[in-house]
Amino acid sequence: MVSDECAALDDRVRSTKTKETIFLDGKPLSAVFGQYRDELYAYLLRQTAHRADAEDILSETFIKVARFHDSYQPGTNLRAWLYKIAVRTFLNHHHQKKIEWERFTSDEDPEFHAASHPETPETIVARREIMAHARRAVGELPGDFRATAWLTFFGESHYHETGRALGLPDGTVMSRVYRARRILERDTDLYNVLK
Repeated sequence: MVSDECAALDDRVRSTKTKETIFLDGKPLSAVFGQYRDELYAYLLRQTAHRADAEDILSETFIKVARFHDSYQPGTNLRAWLYKIAVRTFLNHHHQKKIEWERFTSDEDPEFHAASHPETPETIVARREIMAHARRAVGELPGDFRATAWLTFFGESHYHETGRALGLPDGTVMSRVYRARRILERDTDLYNVLK
């Protein structure tokens, strides 16, 4: 099920020699990796629909597990802790891919923009009207959602950056952005702009 790259990561995890072996719930990290690798990989593959991305995120997940193993509280749900790291790693990866795509297709590259979307006075006016409508709609959101949605949609901040700016945990930010999008879904054109 897991490709050669993941098998190589498995070998690296098993053969890593450090001053002290990392244990989680009384098991060495290599055993934890062996136990949860396929399950996490299958989950990440469903999320990404791309084998290489799933492998990269799995590798990154276990690097973070090794780095932050001290934050795990023995006796708590190890599987849930691993999934939490995998999900956050996936979201960060997904966000980064989105930023890369937006930069690739942005208006900042005049050659790309001119070739694919010729600017006419009508398209300029339409784009400005849509953005003005979007700003008005976000400004009318309930207070808890307004600042979070504004920073995420228009400030182009990642959840973590938005949370830090507002003094909120990442989960709260994600929840508020999700709910704001649900509220804005009623306006289909606007929702497509803010997706």
